[in-house]
Amino acid sequence: MRGRPPSLRWADEHPHRSSVRRVRHGALAVEMETSALYTLAAFHGRRALSICTVSDHLVTHEETTALEREQTFGDMVSIALGAATSV
Repeated sequence: MRGRPPSLRWADEHPHRSSVRRVRHGALAVEMETSALYTLAAFHGRRALSICTVSDHLVTHEETTALEREQTFGDMVSIALGAATSV
């Protein structure tokens, strides 16, 4: 990943539709909520934070099942809530 910004992401309602082209351009992730979150925060004069967890791989097409996401992302949620409440 040398030479690429570590947070290059794009938002798309249909993330798999054009992932190959976007990966070629250096995108590392797809997510759909942060853009709206930051837009609303700016509009209302508030601060916002987005913490993203990787669930599917754009290049290898490995996927985390819904059950795996439900049962294994608990540590991430705990860390995120701890960080958010300590600010």
